Amino acid sequence: MSFQELSFESFTQKDSIKAWIYTPIRKPRGIVQLVHGFGEHSRRYLHMILKLNEAGFVVAADDHVGHGKTASDSGNWSDWGDKGYMTMAEDEHTLRKIIQKKYPHLPYFMFGHSMGSMIARGYAATYGEGITGLVLCGTSGIFQKQVNWFLS
Repeated sequence: MSFQELSFESFTQKDSIKAWIYTPIRKPRGIVQLVHGFGEHSRRYLHMILKLNEAGFVVAADDHVGHGKTASDSGNWSDWGDKGYMTMAEDEHTLRKIIQKKYPHLPYFMFGHSMGSMIARGYAATYGEGITGLVLCGTSGIFQKQVNWFLS
């Protein structure tokens, strides 16, 4: 595996998004863009990134506005801008354009976990054309009913 660290301007126009592209040793068979959850950072998923690389996938991942290295470098730990989580969907779109420019003919998948699944849903609704697959993990549900059932 090799990796490249890169930065690009956020949709907020105040932050510089920190991102990484992890490339497998063998010929790539597809791209997976990883969208992390709330209060996380993309390197939390290194175990998954390594497995995807071993399977021949290029993995693109960034740290959202207010998260990880992006927040650490900017000092902005809370301001997502006027568009809320859709700010992050716009930033994911920028990362997708970067990665697909490098690998224009590979199948493209997006994996979103927790808040990342909500970002990925908004992203797919807006920019879904050309996505080969969408994986939503740890999505939100109706927590109140679960709590009421548990307390009964």
